[in-house]
Amino acid sequence: MSMSVAAVTYRAGTPEDGAAMLSIHTRAIEFVAVRDYGEEMARSWAHGLTIEGYARSMADGEIFEVAVCDGRVVGFCGYKNDEICGLYVDPDFGRRGIASRLLERALRTLQDRGHRRVKVDSSITASPFYRQRGFRVIRERTRMTRGGMEIPTVDLEWHAPDAQTFTGTG
Repeated sequence: MSMSVAAVTYRAGTPEDGAAMLSIHTRAIEFVAVRDYGEEMARSWAHGLTIEGYARSMADGEIFEVAVCDGRVVGFCGYKNDEICGLYVDPDFGRRGIASRLLERALRTLQDRGHRRVKVDSSITASPFYRQRGFRVIRERTRMTRGGMEIPTVDLEWHAPDAQTFTGTG
């Protein structure tokens, strides 16, 4: 029996979520992104991820939202200033709207804080996801992973809809 998205709740991430976020982050790279990057690049990308790294990012001002199903963190989105820093869902919970909802929540918060543009340095795996949600490709490039390999990535940018577009005439 499949789980509905209604069974998923969302809340602010805390340092105590670090172990779950590490597992999700690593599994998403090893089981999903590996299809586009291959095993060597995926290992290099996941290299050096630590539980403490998420708490450190939080202390440095990154905001995390997590998706929870049956008491288990199954996805997260991190963002800071005008940038989505990471968006990952456990592969066992993929294709259920969780990433879309996490992104919507992040974009709403960023808009509420006055950001009219939001950028993301996306994997080639996630680039179609962002494009389908209104992000535009700025450029394709490579970046160095924590493990020291260059991997292809895509810089994308989202522009908040102009509020005037939605007001009537007059």
